[in-house]
Amino acid sequence: MKKIIVKSILDHYNLHPVIILDKDLDVKAKYIPEEDKVIIKDIPPEKTNPKDMFITVLHEAKHMLDARNLGISKFLKKYAQAGTVAVYCDKDYHDDNRWEIRAEKWAHKEYNGYWSEDREETRGAKFLS
Repeated sequence: MKKIIVKSILDHYNLHPVIILDKDLDVKAKYIPEEDKVIIKDIPPEKTNPKDMFITVLHEAKHMLDARNLGISKFLKKYAQAGTVAVYCDKDYHDDNRWEIRAEKWAHKEYNGYWSEDREETRGAKFLS
């Protein structure tokens, strides 16, 4: 079921990566641009927070959109540069990377604007019920 939900969210943005659910993943999700693959941590349904799952998938969708718009090589180069700048400024390579910050902001905006169960006309509500 979770894979179907992830696919439905990504289909909305015309994104069609390979989707892998992995119980042992050490992060919520990650996108591998070189393989056009998204790996989502497979959390049991009773422990899954639907909103958190949506935000996570949308976050990875933003990375996919950026990679598609810039090209994979350019995206990877810019991502690495942003991580290096963060480290140079005594910050975290991943958490303070501008591409991560941007993807997280975009994910929340998309969720609140389109997928939120608080919106009566939302398409996301059907997945949350």
